[in-house]
Amino acid sequence: MDATIVQEIANQLGMAVDATSEWLSTTLPLYAGYRTAVAVAWTIISAVVIVVSLLAAVVLYRRTNAAIARENEGSNRWKSHDWFDHPVPYVIIIALAICAAAFLIPLFVNIDTLVRWSFFPEGATLDMVLKAVQR
Repeated sequence: MDATIVQEIANQLGMAVDATSEWLSTTLPLYAGYRTAVAVAWTIISAVVIVVSLLAAVVLYRRTNAAIARENEGSNRWKSHDWFDHPVPYVIIIALAICAAAFLIPLFVNIDTLVRWSFFPEGATLDMVLKAVQR
């Protein structure tokens, strides 16, 4: 190969690298913002589910206690098994389980995404590229 041909190939490769790095420098902050926004959105949705579940549990707990108090009115004793004779406590337990799941799942999934894309977008992009190359 002639030296001018090699020089022309090197120039073309240099221009391709420049164009790619320019595109990446404009696109990377947008993509990092997108990934962060998605993680924040899931966190907000999870917070809403937690609040609704806790409110449901508290309301159902108060209603069950009021119903038991009405049933035991005039009686001097309180039976410990009265509370679980009603179906509502089981609904409260399910609501609290949903609350725990809505807190823990996004915590483990979104914290990684938030930290990676918010503080280290170049490293997250490199990680994405390396994972793609491994496949």
